[in-house]
Amino acid sequence: MTRTGELPRSHLVVLPDREGDLLWRRGLLSYFLYYRRVMAQRHKRSISLPPELDEAIEGAAHAEGTTVSAWIAETAAHRLRLDAGRSAIAAWEADNGALTPDELAEGLQRARRLLGRDAGRGRTRTSA
Repeated sequence: MTRTGELPRSHLVVLPDREGDLLWRRGLLSYFLYYRRVMAQRHKRSISLPPELDEAIEGAAHAEGTTVSAWIAETAAHRLRLDAGRSAIAAWEADNGALTPDELAEGLQRARRLLGRDAGRGRTRTSA
């Protein structure tokens, strides 16, 4: 008797994995019927991008040696962390008052030190 979606046991070879669980593997094709342990869970999305942005993203991903999907996921995660940080600072300021220029400078210096950046290497803003 087989569970839904499984092949009869006569067509399967049982191989123990590192943790002692059993992985079902079909003969010579090495087809794993139970693959959730080795495949990451992902949601697929279809997005539309202007051609120039698409080319820039593809170039950036290639330069970092990763896929477009991985590059977009990392970039989106980074943006969400920045937004969460801004929200946390705004909430703190709502309770404690605005940060002083000295506190802001100290925070910037601390952040640069933690990121391994020189204090003088920051971006310079220019007016348009």
